[in-house]
Amino acid sequence: MFSYQPPLPELPAGWTCSQMDVQTYTTKFDLSVELDERAEGLIGRFVYNTDLFEDATMLRMIGHLETLLEGIVADPGEHIAQLPLLREDERRTLLVDWNATQVSYSQDGCLHQCIEAQVERFAPGFRDRILACSVRGPADLERDNPNYIGGDINAGIEDFRQLFTRPVARLDPYSTPARGIYLCSSSTPPGGGVHGMCGVWAARSALRREFGGRV
Repeated sequence: MFSYQPPLPELPAGWTCSQMDVQTYTTKFDLSVELDERAEGLIGRFVYNTDLFEDATMLRMIGHLETLLEGIVADPGEHIAQLPLLREDERRTLLVDWNATQVSYSQDGCLHQCIEAQVERFAPGFRDRILACSVRGPADLERDNPNYIGGDINAGIEDFRQLFTRPVARLDPYSTPARGIYLCSSSTPPGGGVHGMCGVWAARSALRREFGGRV
């Protein structure tokens, strides 16, 4: 829950008003953020369920709020979606440290041969069980199916809008006009790269529509 308390009106001469914090040792909501606007600035308080959140999580969340407010002050006309949320150290961790996944591997041969060699290390004899292998590059894929532009088999551009409206904008993207036929490929949300989730949601859609009830 989020609550914002605007500044108190001016009091008559001789009157003062101050906030009194009461320790309740419990919370009505899993997470509450309270902001009070005062003459000296904003005063905030996070009230949270300690069974769900750790202190470190709350400190990180407070840091995100501070970064957001600093961004608003620095550029009041900026769209809120473009304002920074992560601190510089967190941005470096996410964008640099955790993405330092470059690994050198042999350039002699195709990638599938590298995979075979790795499996062979732990399962000797694996390569002998491969009956046939077909290798096709991006140009070959596009030649077989013009929809695979540049060899992209995700069946559509991966942008925010397509994340929810692929392959077409409809309430249930897994169903089709033909009864009993459902889509579960990467053409459906959440798209390519989220292995298995398209099939899971397509199966739920099919069970819900064919047998009724919630799944």
